[in-house]
Amino acid sequence: MKEEKETPSVIVIDDDPHILSLLEIYLSKKGVKTVTSISAKDAIRIMRTSHIKLALVDICMPDMNGVELLQQIQKITPSTHVIMITGLGDMEVAKKCMQLGAKDFITKPFDFEYLETSVLAELIPLS
Repeated sequence: MKEEKETPSVIVIDDDPHILSLLEIYLSKKGVKTVTSISAKDAIRIMRTSHIKLALVDICMPDMNGVELLQQIQKITPSTHVIMITGLGDMEVAKKCMQLGAKDFITKPFDFEYLETSVLAELIPLS
């Protein structure tokens, strides 16, 4: 049986290196293969070359906002699910993201129990 090269299941995109590190460590401990990106431009490059099942996307980033990145991800890999993350609790932005196809909207500071439930719900299909 041919062994497949392991690729990340999740990409975390945030301009805060502490958030990237925190989520990468947390998700890795939960058995989730994770890659991180500090910019939207780098994330798009990764999305084009890797099979990513789920993207955690920060709303506020300097090179492209999360709403625009959500739309780019949907064009590049329509099968990738997107969960938006933000330090701002703006319900209008949350509503817009959900209308554009985001699967969830999670605010910082994280409720890790909810984060885990949301991430695993997108990665493990119901039988």
